[in-house]
Amino acid sequence: MAPSEPRRPQVTLVLNGAVSCPVESASIICDSHLGADRFHATFPLTGSAAIIQSGLPAEVDIQATLGAEWTSLISGQVDCISIDPIHKSVRVEGRDFTSRLLNSQTQDTFENRTSSQIVNAIAARNGMTASAAATSTLVGRYFGNGRTRLALYQHARATSDWDILVWLAQIEGFDIWVDHLTLNFQPKAQPVQAITIDPSNCVAFSMRRRLDIAAGISVQVNSWNCQMQQSVVQTATSPMSTSPGVALQVVRPNLSSQDASTMAQRLMAEMAAHEYEIGYTMAADLTTLPRARIQVINGIPGFGGLYEICEVEREFNSSRGLLQHVRAKSWISS
Repeated sequence: MAPSEPRRPQVTLVLNGAVSCPVESASIICDSHLGADRFHATFPLTGSAAIIQSGLPAEVDIQATLGAEWTSLISGQVDCISIDPIHKSVRVEGRDFTSRLLNSQTQDTFENRTSSQIVNAIAARNGMTASAAATSTLVGRYFGNGRTRLALYQHARATSDWDILVWLAQIEGFDIWVDHLTLNFQPKAQPVQAITIDPSNCVAFSMRRRLDIAAGISVQVNSWNCQMQQSVVQTATSPMSTSPGVALQVVRPNLSSQDASTMAQRLMAEMAAHEYEIGYTMAADLTTLPRARIQVINGIPGFGGLYEICEVEREFNSSRGLLQHVRAKSWISS
């Protein structure tokens, strides 16, 4: 079978919910690395596009169609505008609405509230809707279960809402991401039917193995339990490891011995997933997203099993069409 050819879609940029601009080129990067998805797009400089110079904030929704319904690829806020008067074009760069949380500084301590309650509060004050699985453990100072956590980031004057949310996700073992104006705080997804990928259908395909990770992983979590007034040290080491190729030490405040052990095991598993990685380029669809599972067929022996998509970049050019570049790591069940 011949490699996939770039499709000839239409892509448009809707500015501030009102002005629609035909896109000449664009790149949309969606990932699962606890950060903002990113985009840049170029469209003609016309009279209607002048609103982008005065409309603040400038919010965009980049949409595409392969001949049927329009699908939103990303929505977010513009961080930078470049105008080319010679070629009469406008280039916008920005991030999805995770940027609201990254830019929102806070000194709140959120004592004696659960993680999901904090997520709901942060989403509401940033004009977002929360989809948060209910949690029961209190965050902040408490004594009901025999231990204490100090107030969040009490030794810093301010931190971002996003840093707090990532910290809560790490405590709960959850995943966190923004989808348009919805803040998702959910347990890590369980496997569903995997997407089947055959290298012969791709424009480019690569498989790689990290030998430093293959040599072994050691993770040490250090903490200080304020109620017990004692240090906590827990270590997780990958099986059959004699001389770890990757050694990581992390420090987190006010963990119990069990919490520190759980965190060490979780970090080790996350690192181990990057021993085997794949990357491929093919004609884009509008449905593949980070966190989806991939099954490679007709690949190289030793690189079998499931992979989890960690990044999807869709690249559009009006003359070449729409391609997607995908990176995935080994899927390791939790």
